Amino acid sequence: MLSAALLSTTLLSVAPAFYSVASGPASLEVSPVQVDAPAEVAIAVTEMEQLSGALAEGKWEKANRLTSSILLKSANQYGRGYLITDDIRKLSCKTLRSVDHLWVRSSNGEFGLSTQANIWLKMNGKTFDDVTKFEDRIGWLGPVDFISTVTAPDGHLPLRPVKPAGIPDAWGGGWIKSMSQRLIVCNIIEDPNAKPAEVVKPASPLKTPAPKPAPAGTPTPDVRLRDILNR
Repeated sequence: MLSAALLSTTLLSVAPAFYSVASGPASLEVSPVQVDAPAEVAIAVTEMEQLSGALAEGKWEKANRLTSSILLKSANQYGRGYLITDDIRKLSCKTLRSVDHLWVRSSNGEFGLSTQANIWLKMNGKTFDDVTKFEDRIGWLGPVDFISTVTAPDGHLPLRPVKPAGIPDAWGGGWIKSMSQRLIVCNIIEDPNAKPAEVVKPASPLKTPAPKPAPAGTPTPDVRLRDILNR
């Protein structure tokens, strides 16, 4: 058994440590754990930012999927998965302008909604046969190419927005015709087939006609000073 003196010495030696713990919470310092960040860190608040990033990196297939999602959600038709003419007419001009700007900027004008619309409008397309010609021109009748702007023709992307990743079909829902008109209404493109406005010439100012000269031989009235003073 421990003697009283030894027990007392032992209690005194541990008292400071015991007192510090009992009197309040101890502050613990934990060394931070080092975690290696992944090579690619993508933090995007909105799908529009994700689209911007995908296009900047030339990830055309990912950008195409995001575009389909953005446009379907803009028309509140994501659940249905496709757009009809009435939906396209109600698409936000701001959303269309942002999406088109990102595509055109990242592809040097080779891809984008406005690129597709300008091709269609210059063709003056109207019928199903015109749509088939349009699809052939932008490469939608064969395998879709997501590799580069070098191998794909102008206007090849984005595809018509259909959940989840779009499809190469310009006819469904009156897509290319309705989208072209919507871009004109939103002042994103100009209608190349629009008739120039008539220039109205300003009306000439009215001129006071000069008095006609008196006929030859008309006698000059004899005006005298006294006649003027007596008036």
